[in-house]
Amino acid sequence: MKYSSKFMLQPNWKLFLMDLGIHPEDVLRLASLPLDLFNRKDTYVTPQQYFQFWRVIEKLSGLKNLPLKIGQTITVELFDPAIFACACSPNLNIALQRLSDFKKLIGPMLLHVATCCN
Repeated sequence: MKYSSKFMLQPNWKLFLMDLGIHPEDVLRLASLPLDLFNRKDTYVTPQQYFQFWRVIEKLSGLKNLPLKIGQTITVELFDPAIFACACSPNLNIALQRLSDFKKLIGPMLLHVATCCN
């Protein structure tokens, strides 16, 4: 599978940030991204911008359990095909494998899944 060099930040992320109690404009400003980014139709960022975006979210949230909070906050309005494929999986192993397969399309990271049987 080909790896992307740019990653989309969809407009619905603005709602997600507000659900986390974070002002989207603060995130964009501190991440050195255009303040109208969420008003644009298709917005792509580089891997560096992507990680800066998430570092700012982590900083502004002040939450030590941010990944857990994100999992609790995700709604249908934040539809993402990779996350949807995981949510529709019959078990956690398949969900993680699906996320591993599609993660490289939505963010500059790889996820390696290892399973073992007893």
